[in-house]
Amino acid sequence: MRWFQATILAVLLLCVVPRAEAGITCDGIPLGGKCDGNVLTYCAFDLAVEVNCSIFGKTCGVDTLFGLIPVKACIDGPSA
Repeated sequence: MRWFQATILAVLLLCVVPRAEAGITCDGIPLGGKCDGNVLTYCAFDLAVEVNCSIFGKTCGVDTLFGLIPVKACIDGPSA
């Protein structure tokens, strides 16, 4: 069931419209994303995407892909 929730969250994150700010690039963003307070930043298709996790009632923290690869994500637990 957890994989289903992670899949839904990933789809939601990919559907979020990235901010159109000058200077927001993928330079300096780690492969697994990064947290800045409650804002998750990751790269999708060479585009930097920022998501305010509190919109979903979550915090930005560490999760894993397939239980193996640590990544930053919007999670239920405490922030990173």
